[in-house]
Amino acid sequence: MKDQINRNWGRSAISIPVYVLACLAGIWIMFYPTLSSHFALMQTDPGDTRLNQYFLEHSFQLLTNPAYIGQLWSPSFFYPYPEVLAFSDNLFGSAPVYWFFRSILPSDLAYQWWTIAVLTLNFVAFSMLMRRFSVNPFLGSLASFLFAFGLPRAMQLGHQQLLPQFFTPLVFWLLWDFIKQPTIKRFVAILLLTYLQVLAGIYLGWFLVFSILIFVGISCWIRPDIRRTLIRYVRENIKPLVAISLGWLALLVITFWPYIRAKSVLGGRSYREIDSMLPRLQSWFSVDHGSVYAPLLSWISKGLPAANEHRLFMGFVILAMSVLAIWAIFRQKIDLGEDRNFLVRVSLLVFIVIFVLSFRIPPGISLWRFVYHLVPGASVIRAVTRIWTIADFYLLIGVTVCIDSLLKMKVRQPLLRSSIALVLCVASMGEQRLVNYYQYEKASIDREVVQMQQVMEKDCDVAYVTFTPEQPFFVVQLSAMWAGLRSNTPVVNGYSGNHPPDYLDPTKSMDAQGVLDWLEVSDAPKSGNLCVVSQEPSAAQETSSEPANPPSYRAESIDFNAIDSTP
Repeated sequence: MKDQINRNWGRSAISIPVYVLACLAGIWIMFYPTLSSHFALMQTDPGDTRLNQYFLEHSFQLLTNPAYIGQLWSPSFFYPYPEVLAFSDNLFGSAPVYWFFRSILPSDLAYQWWTIAVLTLNFVAFSMLMRRFSVNPFLGSLASFLFAFGLPRAMQLGHQQLLPQFFTPLVFWLLWDFIKQPTIKRFVAILLLTYLQVLAGIYLGWFLVFSILIFVGISCWIRPDIRRTLIRYVRENIKPLVAISLGWLALLVITFWPYIRAKSVLGGRSYREIDSMLPRLQSWFSVDHGSVYAPLLSWISKGLPAANEHRLFMGFVILAMSVLAIWAIFRQKIDLGEDRNFLVRVSLLVFIVIFVLSFRIPPGISLWRFVYHLVPGASVIRAVTRIWTIADFYLLIGVTVCIDSLLKMKVRQPLLRSSIALVLCVASMGEQRLVNYYQYEKASIDREVVQMQQVMEKDCDVAYVTFTPEQPFFVVQLSAMWAGLRSNTPVVNGYSGNHPPDYLDPTKSMDAQGVLDWLEVSDAPKSGNLCVVSQEPSAAQETSSEPANPPSYRAESIDFNAIDSTP
């Protein structure tokens, strides 16, 4: 017993520093613009980045500010339309991480640390899975690195709702134990963590549930003993299993009822819209212009619709490892041992099934059409390309465990085995770096928000900020939303995944009459002052980009009572 403890401690003493160094390398590679600027630069752009930050700050204000006018599903933008949070991801599942940092830091710093923290949690969760399967620490740290900081996630860093995936490895761990030895406790834990993953990110959660169904189906197909075990367990525990499942489904419906209502009003995504977001063969080799492989592969993404959504390439090292693993396990039928053989086969088969189901070939042929029509929730999944988040997860498990097994079988010398694993680790990690992340200066944006906020705090009951065609509409809309949140003023401005019915085009500015028309159509309360906020003419005409001269704003105040009393 003492010798076993000493051996385990020795392995931990070697492996933990390897994982820590890999995680620190991932943080630096992913966030070097933020870290090297001492957090003066925000990654990535002032669009979705600030939108997701807004949602997290909204939840924090609900918890800590009794005077806050927002409601859980109704932040105070697109006023007075209710439940506008249902137009986008709510980020509830990862919000506690933000709340922790926000309790000691201002909003911008808390958000930057939240971004770093959720990716670190991704790494930690996947590394726990690798240690659970006794994978070589260099290979395990590589797989954890690719899951948390790999090119696909780095190229989607501006879609922060795709970052918090740390519940998924924990679900897989429990699911792996459950199919072999099912218990009620494990079943409840799987459903609870899956629910939290859905809360952390709707895409991430839906893809996880979709993959679990495939995983269980394949497991029962290739292992009759598991099929018999699960069938017998379900028969013996049918009542508690049905009750727990119905309770879980009811919890999901209650939680996401605002999304169901929003879909009934706005409608779902048409298949034609989804078709443009189905992965093509070139999607899996497409890279960002900042990738080290951009000179070699940038031509592949030309002609792709919404090309930024199709950047799924993970690097040539993991591609070669994947080809070797698939060849070894399916073609050569190399025996890796009963448990590992099953783990590798089922993981790779889940990846292959997901790949085939979502794959699109000209002229628009894809099995996803059946998924869209038959699987609940599939019709609201617009960017199917984001299925890489779960496909890569299974691929990394299968490939890493297979290569680890092959090294243990073919290379007898531990030092040589570790050296090969180290070379693979360093080579693949070196492929993941982007040389120019999108970023912006926080201070310049914040100065504009402060100017708007100060105007709104001067007797404004409702506000709308106008903008010129030269200004990016989403920047001004989001600045107005942030000014409204800080000043506790509802704003007609808005930016999200959708906009309310009858709302004028959010890419174009409204004049005072347009704002009044919207308020009339939406049955807004007719009391108090409407402030139509605009840049001072001198500021709008200024050409200097000096950060010391932020734009000045003024407000045209309209008294609702005076309007109503006009004959």
